[in-house]
Amino acid sequence: MKHRILTDPFPHIIAEDVYEEQELELIWEEFNFFTKPGKLLSPYEYGGVVGKTTAGAIPLTACLGRDRNLSSILQLEDSLVKKLTPCLKEWKQSHYSIKHIPVPKQLFTKLRYYYNGEGYETHVDKPFAYIIFSYFYKEPKKFTGGELFFADFDYEFPCNNNSLIIIPPYVAHGVKTVHIDEDSYYSGNGRYAITTFVDYARMNGLSAEQYQDDRV
Repeated sequence: MKHRILTDPFPHIIAEDVYEEQELELIWEEFNFFTKPGKLLSPYEYGGVVGKTTAGAIPLTACLGRDRNLSSILQLEDSLVKKLTPCLKEWKQSHYSIKHIPVPKQLFTKLRYYYNGEGYETHVDKPFAYIIFSYFYKEPKKFTGGELFFADFDYEFPCNNNSLIIIPPYVAHGVKTVHIDEDSYYSGNGRYAITTFVDYARMNGLSAEQYQDDRV
């Protein structure tokens, strides 16, 4: 995995070649399992910002609870966060706005799938320590669009296959509309994202959906 720590236009981390080939095979097994009729949930069902997106998703943490061993994605995510620890410590020292982020205690993870005509309008996620967005698609790429954009900064992240970006929770972001011609929704040729909300506090009895829905 190759990573870069950037402070312009806001503090963030970009990484490429995040997962090894055998790890990607496990991730795609899970993507293929969930990309079937009746499995992907609507924004209202998974805790998305209703009215800002129509993309389907699976709230993995909410569905599996403490049984993270049932998901290859969640198991690999745990390893990824450990691998990123030195980088995250360096990142916190790179900018005053994230210097005092408390030690994270929990992860809340969603698998998202964007198909033709789907995107996500600008929004802010809170009250998390930081957010990790990991991106995947089948090669060769069959769609256009899908970039992660930051309207306040006139900045975009291309969301290349097997890449990630880590951002602070205060940064407004959105997803540009995905476009695919003459293809089936369940082909899996759209844009996949694993969104990891890294939390520094306990939920105090709230469900993952209720906790993640506290947004502006």
